[in-house]
Amino acid sequence: MADLDHDRGAASPEAGGSGPALVIGVGAFGRDVLESAEEHGLSRPAPVRRRRVLLRLDGQEPDEDAATVAARVEGLLGLESAMQAEPGDERRPSLDIFVVGDLGDPEVAERLPRLTAAIRSRLARRFSNIFRAQAMPGLTVCPVVALLGLRDEGYDVAPAAAALSALGVQAKASDQPGPSPVARIFVVEQQTSHYELTRRDVVSTVVAFLTLVCGTSLRQQEPLRSFLRSSVEHTREGRHFASFGCATLELSLERYCVSRAAQALVTEIRAAASASVAEHAVTAQRLVPDPEAVKAVLIGPEDGEDLVAQLRAHTPRIDFPAIGPQATPEDVRDIAYGWGWFDSLEAAVDAYVKRLDEREMDEVSRVADERGLEELRRLQRDLAEALHDAETGGPHGWADALRLAEQVQSRAKRAADGLAAKLADEALPPFPETTAVESAFRELREESTLRPRPPRMRVFTVIFALVMALVTHHLPKWFAVCILDGRISPFAIAPPSMGADVGGYRYLLDPPYAFFWCALLAGGLLHLYLERRRKKRHAALLAAQDDLRAAVRRYLSDDVGPSIRRYYETRLAFSLSAWTLRMLRRIEGVAAREVQRLARISTALDRLERVFAAEAERAERGADEEGGDLVYRTHLSRDLLVATYEASRPGADLAARLFEDIGKNEDPRAAAAGVPPYLFESRLRDLVRPFCVPRDAVIADLAGDEVKRFVERRHGRLGVPLEIRGSVESANASRYVFAPSWARDGLDALRQELRTLPEIQVHEDGDRVHLVTLQTALTEGAIVLPDRGGKRP
Repeated sequence: MADLDHDRGAASPEAGGSGPALVIGVGAFGRDVLESAEEHGLSRPAPVRRRRVLLRLDGQEPDEDAATVAARVEGLLGLESAMQAEPGDERRPSLDIFVVGDLGDPEVAERLPRLTAAIRSRLARRFSNIFRAQAMPGLTVCPVVALLGLRDEGYDVAPAAAALSALGVQAKASDQPGPSPVARIFVVEQQTSHYELTRRDVVSTVVAFLTLVCGTSLRQQEPLRSFLRSSVEHTREGRHFASFGCATLELSLERYCVSRAAQALVTEIRAAASASVAEHAVTAQRLVPDPEAVKAVLIGPEDGEDLVAQLRAHTPRIDFPAIGPQATPEDVRDIAYGWGWFDSLEAAVDAYVKRLDEREMDEVSRVADERGLEELRRLQRDLAEALHDAETGGPHGWADALRLAEQVQSRAKRAADGLAAKLADEALPPFPETTAVESAFRELREESTLRPRPPRMRVFTVIFALVMALVTHHLPKWFAVCILDGRISPFAIAPPSMGADVGGYRYLLDPPYAFFWCALLAGGLLHLYLERRRKKRHAALLAAQDDLRAAVRRYLSDDVGPSIRRYYETRLAFSLSAWTLRMLRRIEGVAAREVQRLARISTALDRLERVFAAEAERAERGADEEGGDLVYRTHLSRDLLVATYEASRPGADLAARLFEDIGKNEDPRAAAAGVPPYLFESRLRDLVRPFCVPRDAVIADLAGDEVKRFVERRHGRLGVPLEIRGSVESANASRYVFAPSWARDGLDALRQELRTLPEIQVHEDGDRVHLVTLQTALTEGAIVLPDRGGKRP
């Protein structure tokens, strides 16, 4: 089933002729012939030795057109052609060139002879060693000319007659010795001895003839072989003209079955997808991560350095000198926390900021860019893989991929819009001022001035104790004698209380003991008071130091208020947020493009479905639109086409098998263009053809009788569309029947009934049956070009 065209009616290696062929179209008629030939596969890919090339020449100078032809011939006669020859085949290559045009067009009638002469001359010089003179010349340049409108009223036959004469002269010139190409002229008009042809019929007749000459063994059969390859001795009488008639049964079975199967396949592919929305939402959530998760990956991936930690690692360490209990205000203001300390603080901060500005921020930005690009590539790669897996997951994969792309686009857009709004509401904080640090520093210095000095405290305590003892040393005895003992009135002037005898208490109450104890008590109380005040001021000074330390910390690394670290980390956060937004927008854009591409797939599938449906309908309408019933091209009935397709309908798993084949043999064109292979019309036909082309037995059973009726009705009635003088009308007339291999048995049986039916020639085209009448070896004088009275002018 891999090569059905070969299995159905494969011919011998010489079936396609002995060499390549080049068909050149000139003018409107030539263009129509080339378009029809292209439609019917005349130029389908083939080995070089059997290749058929179609070339339209658009009215340049003959020499320029000849150069174009020579360039094409170079490709047909290259080393590749020689390497494809059969082992042991030492024959020189051959090449047939057919120049198609309508001599009824005066411009073409004037141009075509000059063109063929230029081609013959250019090729004879360019390939003289390949096509040098030999018994059987290898190069022929054959004009295939139509005489459209020959019998119309007012038709001027002079340009056509002049062109035929010029072509005849060229053919005679080629009979001289030397490596000159052989020239043979095929002529057709719109009327045979039995019927009239339309312009479309003439086009179809020429296409059928060229198809048979270039694609079957017709070139290798007599009399056409001798006509094309004859040497000088065989053509001394100037018989360089020929004509042909063709009748074709257009079965269209393979094309119809392929079109119907392809239509059914496209319909199946366009069916609703099976994956649920929830599955797509989960996949989209994985493909479009949360912005904070993306920033976390950019800041510190699992196998990379944390960017924030990299910034924080360079925060300066500020030394805060300790303040001892015995430190004096001068020690604090001039030594520990003088203005030199503040200058060193400013220098450390300036160095820190300069390092961040000139090195660290550039470095973390570079690392963030690298990580951002890497993460973006990963996200895009994951998205592409997910969409590819969904799209190639089955016949409905494109619809699954479309829904997934829509989910990804929607999620990425929401995340990007939210992040963009958040960035718009945020602003970069100002660079922190040193006001708070300087204020705390000044307060520390001011607090140090309120701190008591220990030497002064001791001197003042001694003086205070002596003064207080001097003033109050009599009071303890007075209180004991007058108040406690009551021996002397507190208001009495005499006797004095100091003279009273207090016995053993004299060591406490009498001088000098009383003076000592009073001094000791006053000094102790004052010392306790001053020490308590000293400790309080020391604690206040330590608190001021702590405030300074906190102010410096907040200035350098506070996470809430303005700080140097927060300023640069906020800049980094802005950069990472911008990268995250860029990623989300890129993912949104990729998903949007995929949505558009997959939506175009839906449109393309719809177009393909209409194309295949229209082809099937045209095949069913048949002869109602595409040709006459007598010559070219007769179609099978709709019922027979439908019955053949039903007998060859592919299984329900065709779509699954198609995608399995696509997975094994992915088309590089499709991969490069980003287009699924099933959107290429030709690829889709190639994919479904092995599964739906009817078997030979099926076709023979269903269409065999129709083929026999076609051949039976037209055999003997098919003539050449050219008026030939009566004496030579039947001379050298040959008839052929070309049919697929499956029709041979039925036609051989028909030959038993129709003894005049020629031997059946098997050819490769399984969809057409051709009847051919060929009249060769005509002289120019045998061709009748009617004018008034039907005489040649």
